[in-house]
Amino acid sequence: MMNRRSGTLVLLFCALLIAGCAAPPAPQPSATPAPVVTVENTPAPIATEMPQPLEITTPTLDVSTICPVETEGTTLYVSTENGLCFLYPSGLTLGDDLFRPEEVVHVVGSLADPNAMETVAVNLAVAYNGPADGLVSAGYANKWVDLNMPGIDVPKETATIGGQPAVVLDNLPGMFAQRGAFVVANGIKYQLALQPRPQDVPKLADEGALAWDTVTQSIVFFPPQNTRPVVRAEDVCPTETAGTKLVVDQVGGYCLLYPAEFAPDPAFPAAIVGGPELGSVEGFDSVRTSLAVGSYDLGDQPPEQSLHPISEQIDSASLMTTTIAGYPAVVYDFTGGPWRQHNAQIVVGDIVYTFVGQPWDAEKFPQALPDVERLWETVSESIAFFDKWR
Repeated sequence: MMNRRSGTLVLLFCALLIAGCAAPPAPQPSATPAPVVTVENTPAPIATEMPQPLEITTPTLDVSTICPVETEGTTLYVSTENGLCFLYPSGLTLGDDLFRPEEVVHVVGSLADPNAMETVAVNLAVAYNGPADGLVSAGYANKWVDLNMPGIDVPKETATIGGQPAVVLDNLPGMFAQRGAFVVANGIKYQLALQPRPQDVPKLADEGALAWDTVTQSIVFFPPQNTRPVVRAEDVCPTETAGTKLVVDQVGGYCLLYPAEFAPDPAFPAAIVGGPELGSVEGFDSVRTSLAVGSYDLGDQPPEQSLHPISEQIDSASLMTTTIAGYPAVVYDFTGGPWRQHNAQIVVGDIVYTFVGQPWDAEKFPQALPDVERLWETVSESIAFFDKWR
């Protein structure tokens, strides 16, 4: 018999997740030779921090003097905005990322089995992930694992990529296990991710290995030529008071205050729970006051579409458009569960954040309403958004 709160949260958040894919190919500039780089397998470096400039420098640069030259069988990709260029096998295609087209590019192969219902293709993503804020490559890799794979021991190897120390991890989570490389160059975080790994799909092994070797052995980093604003948690997060506590979600890109007698749910940290046990309902043995925060990427969906409830099972009288933390939002009551819930969708740039407050039910849980209302008010009035830590 499952816990009612956990079951409801998992069911709702599964419905809010959206998967990404690569977009059509982009045109390729040309340039001239670059230094040779090597990839080594040695123990991971110990140093994790060093002084780094916090602001992106953008001097004028002629990339044709530093980028590699196309050879027979390779094509050159250059992004002056993101500060990198590399060769990739000409038999593969190049495409932007659906969710982060300005910062992520994909090198993509052919489907292993075009006629299969479910199949896979080589996909090597190269991502610009913003200022390193003092981290070197080892510190970047360690922090990424701590935030995304807490408690999991991930074997690491060191490498030299683009003339820079790098850390390679060979078992990152994804639709398929991924090989990932973490590099800090010119004070910027970069990540390369290959899926599937060559050893996992024999039919794609040669193509995957060729894509990885061609890119990692030719890539060159230079100061990025962009003026993108950077919003960090310390720039916007509220300060705790005598009656509130602060939670900061670096991966989620938000921070908020909640009543001090509440706490993050150990089983689902994105939810704040508290108040008395409310008993069992319809097979769920435990119900408590909670508010959960989730998010999903807009992709190619227009923002206006996300200012409508994602379910038809709502109380239409409760529907209201508003702003939360200065961003457009829609608030409504969901009535399709075992008890009434109070929901919100907030559009922040290309991300939609969601609130689920429960039980918002005067008939089944009248005693819980004061706690749910107070929790909702504290969170919605204090939440702030910043750049996700990638």
